[in-house]
Amino acid sequence: MKALTPRTVGLLAALALFLCFVWRFQFLCDDGYISFRYAYNLAAGNGLVYNLDAVPPVEGYTEFLWVLILAAGQRIGLGPEGFSQVMTALAGVWLLLSVHKSAQRQFPQAPQAVLLSTLLLATCVPLAVWSTSGMGTMLYVLACFLTLDALTGHPQGPRIFAACMAAAATVLLRADGALWIAYVGLAGFSFAALKSDRSWARAAVALSATGLLVFLAHTLWRWNYYGDWLPNTARAKLGVSSFTLMRGAHYVASFGLVFPGLLIAWLATPLLGRSRLGASAWIAWGSVPLLVTYSILTGGDFMCFGRFLLPCLAPLILAFGAAIGSLQHADIPVPYRRCSIALGAVVLALGLPPAWNQSCTSTAWLQSMAFRFNARQADGSVLIRTEREQWQAMRDRAIEWKQLGRAVALHTDPADSLVAGAIGAVGYFSQRRMFDQFGLVSPEVLEVEKPSNPSPSGRRSPGHDRHLPATFFLPQKPTWLGARLLLPGQAVPQGMRPGLDRLIQLHAKNGFEPGTRLLLVAGRQ
Repeated sequence: MKALTPRTVGLLAALALFLCFVWRFQFLCDDGYISFRYAYNLAAGNGLVYNLDAVPPVEGYTEFLWVLILAAGQRIGLGPEGFSQVMTALAGVWLLLSVHKSAQRQFPQAPQAVLLSTLLLATCVPLAVWSTSGMGTMLYVLACFLTLDALTGHPQGPRIFAACMAAAATVLLRADGALWIAYVGLAGFSFAALKSDRSWARAAVALSATGLLVFLAHTLWRWNYYGDWLPNTARAKLGVSSFTLMRGAHYVASFGLVFPGLLIAWLATPLLGRSRLGASAWIAWGSVPLLVTYSILTGGDFMCFGRFLLPCLAPLILAFGAAIGSLQHADIPVPYRRCSIALGAVVLALGLPPAWNQSCTSTAWLQSMAFRFNARQADGSVLIRTEREQWQAMRDRAIEWKQLGRAVALHTDPADSLVAGAIGAVGYFSQRRMFDQFGLVSPEVLEVEKPSNPSPSGRRSPGHDRHLPATFFLPQKPTWLGARLLLPGQAVPQGMRPGLDRLIQLHAKNGFEPGTRLLLVAGRQ
């Protein structure tokens, strides 16, 4: 039996570490269930719609290709919860293997740097967290990296077909994927012009053309199907103002404070590599300011662990590895070589504490960069959560809303309608017609003007700027104005109207905790 090489042992160890982190942070995000419902309706032959009676239909999802993949799974009997997690976990493994292979190609003379890059990716907590969310985030991150790697990651020359296929997937997975393709294509063409390299120029043009054609085709299809040039999610969540720019800047700064090792890696890469870095490393390094700018302009994201910044993490790790690898030559003094490896180990170590809800940064600094304003304490002040606490809150809310959706399905009529703020798990498991207070699938919410610079008490988390009270939908006569679970011992809210509102005892035989009740607030006045 052939003995395993040190490189193989290192890769297997990195893979095991990554899977351990994936398992530790296994969860389903409530927003993922929105895609699940669209996929369910598509697989059932009802089209890409959320509410079956919506005319015209509304594009309330953000990941077109992901919905198609989920629908394909539904058609062959694969439930979206497990299927989605398997698919995105495999995407995470694919990303790890791709980074490892790319590192071997780009700096084969520095096995220590190759191993360090692989371990940095394997222990990158944000990537592990988003490998089981139920959303297509990791597929998008993988497509972004494969696009970049196919163009720049092969010393023998670009892989044009692979680059074009990855570019098409990137654009179809998210509407803003076109920005990534524009950056990669422009950067590739610029370096090709500087180096008079026609192969790079041809690849950059082919990649850009593919991305543009797919983007235009998808946009035309969107106009024909939904009657809009933009996804409704973009209209609901985006909007530039001094407040959103401040919130976006806080979002980026907070991520840098939580993961200072990644900030060090970005700053150290040009200092370590200097003139030794190749074009591929510089293009990968430049993806960081691209995503930082995007995050600031969009006002950030309320979800945990810097979801908007994920596409640049693998390129950054690879560029940092290339910088360290450039110092692993015989003509470089031994102390310099050792110090560069030690710096990589420090970066790796600084990324681990958030997995255990610890921080390397002052709590006061983190609190000063608050960007989530929805959760508030009893005195009205903003509740500051760590990234791990935000992950746990997202996980627990999705579980609770799944139970609520099941309860609504059991105790309401299929023709009933319901107003809700979180329409993911509630909408998927209840399959009732939903009125969305945040406007993702209820575009009438977006017609109400919102303050561009709200007062401190009216500030909301990223993605939640558009929000209207449930009573806004009263003219449309919803059956139920609200629904909530009352856990054992929890008091009934004041103002319940006998004969209109309903309080229902839920049974353990249906999977509910004994003593849990369902409160339905009637839409009738």
